[in-house]
Amino acid sequence: MKSSGRPVARIRAEKYSGNPFLITAQIPWATHYPEHPQVIKVGSTYHMYFHASALPDDYKIGHATASSIYGPWTCDALPAIDRGGEGTWTALYAATPYVMFLDDVYYMWYSGHSGTHLATGFATATDPAGPWTDDPSTPFNTDTMGWVGSVQKVGDTFYMLAGAETGPDLWTAAAPGGPWTYLCRPIEKGPAGTWNTEGNMGESALIYQGGKWRMFFGGLYRESEGHANQRPFDIGYAESDDCVTWRQSMQNPIIRRGVEATDYDYYRMSEITVFYEDDRYYVMYTAMGVDPVLPVLETLAVTTVTLPALVN
Repeated sequence: MKSSGRPVARIRAEKYSGNPFLITAQIPWATHYPEHPQVIKVGSTYHMYFHASALPDDYKIGHATASSIYGPWTCDALPAIDRGGEGTWTALYAATPYVMFLDDVYYMWYSGHSGTHLATGFATATDPAGPWTDDPSTPFNTDTMGWVGSVQKVGDTFYMLAGAETGPDLWTAAAPGGPWTYLCRPIEKGPAGTWNTEGNMGESALIYQGGKWRMFFGGLYRESEGHANQRPFDIGYAESDDCVTWRQSMQNPIIRRGVEATDYDYYRMSEITVFYEDDRYYVMYTAMGVDPVLPVLETLAVTTVTLPALVN
């Protein structure tokens, strides 16, 4: 872990007033738990990828489109990537998609679970809506990398931020399917009494923009006092010149959970990605609040972040 250097200057973060921008009722094939929203833009159309559940079928990957990043979003009638059959690497679920357009091909990295092992692979398509075809190398990793968070390509190198709720790890490769080499754990949990004293979210956002590496990550300040998923994650920010030594914002967490028990994001904000456009970072995440029937209610939300120049 490398985390040192100059502090980051003041950051503006504004939650979208229409949050949550997507709820389960808008997904034709799902009944619960929309999570991990990630957005790309093709022409004037925004494409969003996420996973959701049709209990008891567990997670599948979805696709939606909109003319604004805030929506309204129109979800496809069927999952973009469904679970695999018995004995496959996605027999239990397919989740945490991250899509990138390279050399006239759309690449989707994602996580799968066989019921026994957590694995990582990727699929390709010639259209952002699919159909998606798994690469022959898939899955290229089993039980090591954790959940896919974000993928970037800078020069000839791919960078993947992945992990579990113990924290995100950075991996590098020369090709989409690897082999992937461990680089570092960019952010460790904070000391006692700090906002991320219990750890950081593995499914966090990594982006290379403006000549710097930038990360929006979830931090946990205490363990759950109720339902196992009600773990209080807020969102922090860090940046780096080399993707190894990171400096965190003195404002962390820059995006805080709701304060009222009825707020859509009262319990946690997690599974974070980021989309950059017009000098703004749109931080996309899963928001967890209260449900009158279920222990929790998960929806998708966005906060607009404006970053100033670094203080010298």
